[in-house]
Amino acid sequence: MIDLQGKFSYVNPAFQDQFKYLSSSFKGSPATSYSIFGDNKITPALNHCTQHPYIPVTIQIEMQMANGSAKTIQWEFSAIIDENGNTTAIQAIGVNIGQNKNEPAADDNLEELRYQAAMLENVSDIIISCTLEHKIRSWNRAAEIFYNIRTSDAIGKSISDLVKIDYTPITREQAHKEFYETGMWNGEALYHKPDGEKKYLFNRLSFITNEVGERTGIMVIGKDITDRKMAEENLKQSELFYRNLFADSLDGILLVDETGTLHFCSASVQKILGYESQELIGRNAFEFVHPDDHAAALYAFRNEVSETPEVKFIVARLLRKSGEWLWCMVRGHNLLQNPHISKMAIYFSDDSLRKQAEDARRETEQRFRRLVSDLKFGVVMRDAEGKAMLCNKAGLELSGVTEEEFMQSSFHSIGITFIGEDGKEIPEDDHPYIVATKTKKPVRDVVLGAYRKNKRKPSWLLISSDPVLNNEGALLHVITTFIDITERMELEQPDKRKNHKTKDHQ
Repeated sequence: MIDLQGKFSYVNPAFQDQFKYLSSSFKGSPATSYSIFGDNKITPALNHCTQHPYIPVTIQIEMQMANGSAKTIQWEFSAIIDENGNTTAIQAIGVNIGQNKNEPAADDNLEELRYQAAMLENVSDIIISCTLEHKIRSWNRAAEIFYNIRTSDAIGKSISDLVKIDYTPITREQAHKEFYETGMWNGEALYHKPDGEKKYLFNRLSFITNEVGERTGIMVIGKDITDRKMAEENLKQSELFYRNLFADSLDGILLVDETGTLHFCSASVQKILGYESQELIGRNAFEFVHPDDHAAALYAFRNEVSETPEVKFIVARLLRKSGEWLWCMVRGHNLLQNPHISKMAIYFSDDSLRKQAEDARRETEQRFRRLVSDLKFGVVMRDAEGKAMLCNKAGLELSGVTEEEFMQSSFHSIGITFIGEDGKEIPEDDHPYIVATKTKKPVRDVVLGAYRKNKRKPSWLLISSDPVLNNEGALLHVITTFIDITERMELEQPDKRKNHKTKDHQ
């Protein structure tokens, strides 16, 4: 292994055996220092790998051995690339292709052993060499681990029969045609393990040549990129998940800059407003806000941009492609300081049904207020906590308070004292309104005397209280009605006194 400064950073045991040097002699020394003829080939080859990381280069040079002899070594230099595509080191594979005149000739078996010994057994890359007929000559440890095939079972076998590689989107034949025409092939491939597991490779194929440039074999260098491919696939699936989530969202999602210019529109915008994304990009979002809502929308937007939001959401009318105005609930989220987005996110949803329901409720309430306003008997409505909600004219006259006083009061602070028919003051907890509030049951036709402000005589009232509950049985409010029966009570008093005297006489 050679670092980017051209110095040896690692050599395997077979390499040391070839040159007869110790590992410590190589480490940190320039790769050019062992070339007999100087730096006429090694540096250009290293520069080539740095500039063209996916294209290996092959050279032949005379190398100096520790015993003074020289050998012709064929080197294949290829870049080691990290996951970001940066070259981190140069991988050098050396093959002894000749001896000097002082060395005895080697027979074929010795040549084969030297050929295999030159392979880098301890690198993580898969390194396989084959004959021109695709018969495997060497099979390193990384190949054993990746393919789960022992070297002894691989040597001599046809590589195409031993491992089935999928070159999709091209065919195996197309990949081999390109290889034989250009002398090399780089690309991703898929390997299906016998148990069905998928493994991904980045393979580099190149020819091994002799001293006269003749092709003598094929070198295959593979890198296991399964983890990277799975990460990419997971990212792709994640992107598809969020894209579909946005597309099917009930909310429209916009990204705008601080001026309101649109830079992104989710697919859900079309479902709500009818516009295609390309119809909106580059336009200003406030073009689509109703003139009557423009000031409130701009005010809320500016507050969000300045990171001092006062309104979390507003209800505004947005222009649909059809020309209609649609009531929408709109809210903003300041992501201008987020380096991945650097925009303001605007979320909006169709609020027309809620708006219609609210308008209908308001109209119903107004009709109710108009209905009870002119009734001759008092009508008072308070919520479950006793807060005043409504009191008609008759109710105000009978209570002796103004509307402002009534709306600001609670039941306990209205300033009226109640007595029973026996003339005794009744506790507040016995008032029909309080009883109906606590029991959630109606209380009807209770006669009470009411001492109003600055009045010496009580006004006699016939009072009923009815609780109003929601679907779950929770108390919403209590409606109390009352009518002045003072005249009737005064007419009944003499009869009551007469009856009392007759009983006493008897």
